[in-house]
Amino acid sequence: MKTKIDITSINPDYETSIAIKLENSGIPSCLGNMILPTMEQVLEIEIADYFTDKNAVADKEVYSDNIRGLLVNNIDVFANKVLTKSGAQSITEHKEEAIVKYTEQVVKCSKCTYTDVCFKLTQNMLAYIALDNTNKC
Repeated sequence: MKTKIDITSINPDYETSIAIKLENSGIPSCLGNMILPTMEQVLEIEIADYFTDKNAVADKEVYSDNIRGLLVNNIDVFANKVLTKSGAQSITEHKEEAIVKYTEQVVKCSKCTYTDVCFKLTQNMLAYIALDNTNKC
């Protein structure tokens, strides 16, 4: 069974991690200010891969038994569930991969000579998306 979870409460923190990576690349951290709109905040997961019953796992394998803040839906399914350390590690790895991809793209964009053209193309694409969304019933 799948569910959606809010991954913002699991480390690493997007803003801090990206700011550090940008500064380490010689890029001003302010270029990471578009993080929240572009980074994934909710992740759809297979429940059994991340959570288990409280009584089915040793305490040392439990990352958190206070999972209410993670849950986006299916709250009743999680009555006796805990987030496992391996589940939290999978979320962390997912976020770290996204942070690396985002940071690498910002670094590439900051060194690119086509930023004006790219900006115009992005503006046109966003205008098309907005227009397309207004035409849907």
